Amino acid sequence: MEEIAWGLKRSNFQFLWVVMDSEKGKIPEGFVEEVENKGLLVNWSPQVKVLANKAVGCFFTHCGWNSTIEALSLGVPMVTMPGWSDQQTNSKLVEDAWKVGVRAKVDEHGIVKREEIAICIKEVMEGDRGREMKMNSKKWKELAIVGILPIMLPLSKKMAAIIKEDGCHMRVKEGCWYSICSPLTLSKKEATMVGCWWQPTTIV
Repeated sequence: MEEIAWGLKRSNFQFLWVVMDSEKGKIPEGFVEEVENKGLLVNWSPQVKVLANKAVGCFFTHCGWNSTIEALSLGVPMVTMPGWSDQQTNSKLVEDAWKVGVRAKVDEHGIVKREEIAICIKEVMEGDRGREMKMNSKKWKELAIVGILPIMLPLSKKMAAIIKEDGCHMRVKEGCWYSICSPLTLSKKEATMVGCWWQPTTIV
């Protein structure tokens, strides 16, 4: 926890960090005060809404499957720090297969140091490789949208209209799904039916 904290500070980027109440005791003394102009610590956050915000340039994650798919489908590059179970595999997919992120490397003692965390964040946010990750993230986001349309369309006659090539971008407002190029909507119930498959690109 301490290495993550000081790594975020060393990156010199603004950040939102979700720290559960049970973990707050692990935050370094004085850290909150030192980053008050750069960072915000909260005990919970609506992750999909945050990832959908255009202000987000990077997602630092342990690489659980749900979080990985949310970031991938919303076009957000990642810095991964996997721990156990499927996180190792997901991290490899992010870095080597999809090329939408970078994995923070452990040192000889198995610790991800603050310097490594800061380097990885900067690489995603401003490096040449970071620009490539952003382009790849945009591609996977578009593929996620196109891939889910065959599931979305049969759900309602309201979605039976022809969706133009540039009309694949969806928005969420007050529980209903909207297509920018079409006034058609899905009801809240119908949106819930596909909630585990589809993630919006923007929440307004």
